[in-house]
Amino acid sequence: MLISLVMVVQPEKTIELPMTHGHLIHAAFLDMIRRGDPLLAEQLHKPTLGNHPKPFTVSSLHGKMKIQQGGLQLEAGQSYWLRFTGLNKEVSHLLTELSPKVVPSFQLNGGMFHCISITADTAEHPWAGRSR
Repeated sequence: MLISLVMVVQPEKTIELPMTHGHLIHAAFLDMIRRGDPLLAEQLHKPTLGNHPKPFTVSSLHGKMKIQQGGLQLEAGQSYWLRFTGLNKEVSHLLTELSPKVVPSFQLNGGMFHCISITADTAEHPWAGRSR
């Protein structure tokens, strides 16, 4: 099974992120995986040999952001979303177990983000979905 999970989040305080913040999302994702399966998180963190891609993807944050010199300003209480995809059985299975109860919050660039919702249902978000 492959999965595309959309997570809606809100920053606790107004925060600035770098324009390119994928590395921050990547680190937060690995921390979420570590909470459910520390060994899998360690394996995913290791560099891959050759042309083997990682069995997951992470997106940047999407939503209404102000462009500041050198970065993006995200407003407290405003909703933003991001997507994680699992490209193998282990990662996909772990992603199906994520919920706001499992991941109530996480940090990005020193700011706390609260998880509002998580879905893999295309009816709830067009970027979400799962294969059978």
